[in-house]
Amino acid sequence: MEALQEVVCTYPEVGTGRSSSIVLAGEITVSIYQLGRVADRECDINLSAYYVNVIDLYFDPVRGFMELSFAPFFCVYITYQVINGLGVLDVESSPDYRFDRIYCDLIRKILGRRIIYTLYSRIYNFVQKFT
Repeated sequence: MEALQEVVCTYPEVGTGRSSSIVLAGEITVSIYQLGRVADRECDINLSAYYVNVIDLYFDPVRGFMELSFAPFFCVYITYQVINGLGVLDVESSPDYRFDRIYCDLIRKILGRRIIYTLYSRIYNFVQKFT
């Protein structure tokens, strides 16, 4: 959580901070997110060929921050400014991350805020179950 807070405290124009989402080695889903990826290593699915979501890999290379256009909303830090501007997430209408994508677009295009990923906050995905 501290790494996500660092993102929004360092850059006031950020609307949401996003952690990495690690799929363990051997998971069959690895090849979906990382094309050509060797399945015997864990991988981060948020920087993804599946999502096509990386805007700027070098947003802040010293801090390990990258700008994304979209990130699925599991373990995400959303600022008060975003919640006040857009309202809360509608969990009921988010199959296949559709609402997450819409919300990310609204964060970027309506509020003019960034979605920033940090290497220093990690969530592990155990067979599509997050802990």
